[in-house]
Amino acid sequence: SFIFFFTLQAFVLFLILFFNRSEPGTNRIIALLLLSFSFFLFMHYYYIKGLYQGFPHLISLDMIVPLLWGPLIYLYGLRLTSVKQDFRRRQLLHFLPFLLSVLVMLPGELLISGHLKVEKLHALIFFSSSEILLEYTIFSSFLLFHMAVYIVLTILLMKKYREGFKTVMPDLARKKYRLLKLMIISISFIYISSMLFDVFGLNTMTFNESDLIIIGISLFVLIFGYISFWHPDIFRVKEVIGRTFKQQKDKYQRNRLNEDELQRYHEALLKQMEENRLYRDPDITLQSLADRMGMTSY
Repeated sequence: SFIFFFTLQAFVLFLILFFNRSEPGTNRIIALLLLSFSFFLFMHYYYIKGLYQGFPHLISLDMIVPLLWGPLIYLYGLRLTSVKQDFRRRQLLHFLPFLLSVLVMLPGELLISGHLKVEKLHALIFFSSSEILLEYTIFSSFLLFHMAVYIVLTILLMKKYREGFKTVMPDLARKKYRLLKLMIISISFIYISSMLFDVFGLNTMTFNESDLIIIGISLFVLIFGYISFWHPDIFRVKEVIGRTFKQQKDKYQRNRLNEDELQRYHEALLKQMEENRLYRDPDITLQSLADRMGMTSY
């Protein structure tokens, strides 16, 4: 089954990123997102294969997992766009809806007997209990609202990140931006498909919103696997930056100026500032200044 394949792929990617020593904080956020996707995919496999009949105690655990997706994607975006990337305790508040949902569901969903769990599941599948359907509708509405909030917050972060580079975005930053875009597209697909199915009543016995969610998650895992294979530098930022810094340092060591050259360029720069008032030019760049002075930009 393709679902089991993507479940396994997501779990393997989780292990690789979680124990990656380069950028451990950022990589572990993505790793936890992949773990939640892996568990959600496994639970879908668990239902369609009828495994819940022999092992009913896992029923309902998948309902609260989507409450992790929005916060994890947002926190990844936050670390991507912030200069200071230290973990702050107040960031745990993003997981408060998840924890509250666990507490609310403990007595009526998570801690009840396996037999009662199977009965409630069948009542939901066959629409035989209006009370259970109402509970599910309320929780689904809350989940959709929760996802919408984090979609908006993450899009605002993406806008801020993109604007920070004005016209040209460095290669590594562009790759990380695309990864964040992939995440927000995936969760937006899940949100929009879920909303449409609920609003227009498109859920049927053969195809429902959970099938679309599985498709969205599976595509994300597939593309993420491709990205991690062909662009591993995204997850080794410190190594890449360190290597680039060393290359730049060696480059400048080979291009040191002597005292006479420094004095000449200093005087030329002062002359340009006094006579042409370059500091008033909003379009001045390092390269254009170097061209005016007849020197290289480095």
